[in-house]
Amino acid sequence: MQTQKFSTWPENGFLKWLPTILMMIIPLGIMAMLVKISPDINKQSHGFNRNFITQEPTLLKKIPVGKLSKYIAGVTPTDVYFSSMKPGQIERLELNTGNYSSIMVVTNPVLQKRLSASCQAEINGPYVRLFDSPSGLMITGNRLTHKMEVHQSPELFTRFVSISPEKVFLRKFVNGEKDQSFYKYDLQTEQFYGKMKITDNKTDGGLSTDGELVFDHVNGTLAYVEHNSNRITLFDTSGQVLKVSHSIDTFATNLFQTNKFGYQTDGIITNNAPVQFVNQSASFENGILYVQSGVRSDNQNLIDFNEAVVIDRYDGKDGTYIGSFQLKGVKDGIRNWVVRDQKLYLLSNSRLSIYSL
Repeated sequence: MQTQKFSTWPENGFLKWLPTILMMIIPLGIMAMLVKISPDINKQSHGFNRNFITQEPTLLKKIPVGKLSKYIAGVTPTDVYFSSMKPGQIERLELNTGNYSSIMVVTNPVLQKRLSASCQAEINGPYVRLFDSPSGLMITGNRLTHKMEVHQSPELFTRFVSISPEKVFLRKFVNGEKDQSFYKYDLQTEQFYGKMKITDNKTDGGLSTDGELVFDHVNGTLAYVEHNSNRITLFDTSGQVLKVSHSIDTFATNLFQTNKFGYQTDGIITNNAPVQFVNQSASFENGILYVQSGVRSDNQNLIDFNEAVVIDRYDGKDGTYIGSFQLKGVKDGIRNWVVRDQKLYLLSNSRLSIYSL
C-alpha cells in the first residue's frame, strides 16, 4: 500500500506494460468504427422468444445530471454517485433536491496525473473506491474518516468489483500469458489469491471473452456475463464456480474474431470482424441477475427493439431464465444502469431516470 510516494511507476512498469496498454486502447477505436459498419444481426430470426412481464417498470422521476457524470458508481437512499469525466473525482446527485456537486477524492497532484480518463468509481457505504485500469491503481477513500489508501496492481486489470471493504475481485493480465484470469485481492495484506479460470483461454488477451463482472451484495454471489457469447458464469467469493449457464438467446458460439499485427516482438491483438454484443451490460441484486440483451427475440419487431432497452432476468442461483422487460424510447445516449432495492437507475447523457420494478 502506498501512502506518500506517487511520483514514479514501478521499476520498468510503463515500458513493461506498454504493449498491453496498446492492446487495450487500439481495439476500442477499431471496435467503434466496426460497430457503425457492421451488419445488423437482429434483422434475422434467432429461434427464441421472450416472456415479457405484464406490468412494465414504472417511471418514477427524471433528474438532470451534470456533464461530468460518466457512469453510475453507487446508490444510497438519498444520493446517487457517478464516476466523473475528471480523474480522481466523483459526482453526487441528491435525489430529494436535485442538487448536483463534485467531490474530489484524490487531492495529491502527482497521483492525479497518474489517473487516466478511464478511471471508474465504486461507492459502497462510506467507502469510495477508484479503479484505474491503465495504471493498475486502486484507491480507497473513506467519506467519514477522510482517510485514503493507494494500492498498485503489478499487472493491468480490465474488470473489477468490491466484495467487502477489504477485498476486491479483479480480472487481470497474467505476466507471460496471452490471456486474463480472475483473482481475489486482499487490500489489507496486499496479496492476490486464486488465478481462477472463469473464462476459456483464447490466447487473445481476453478480448473475445470480455464481459461484465457483477456482485450481489445481498447473497454474496458473483456473475460474469460475457459480451460476445451467451455464457454466464456464477461463482462464490472463494472463486468456486456454482453454475455455468447461458442467456436466453441462441449465441452459444463466440462471435468475436481476433487478428494480430506486429508491435516489437509481442504483437497487438485486436478484433478483425464487426462487433455486436450479445449481452451488453448487467446488474446483480437480491438473487436476481439482470442482463441487457443485444439480441432481438422472434416475438419482437426490429423497430421496437432498436428503440428500447431490453433486460432479461435470471435466477442468481442456477441461471434459470425468469422473464424480461423493456424500457421504451431510452436507448439513445444510455451510459449505464443499475438495479438497487427494487428500483432501476438509468443514466443517459443528460439525465438520470428512476424506475420502480
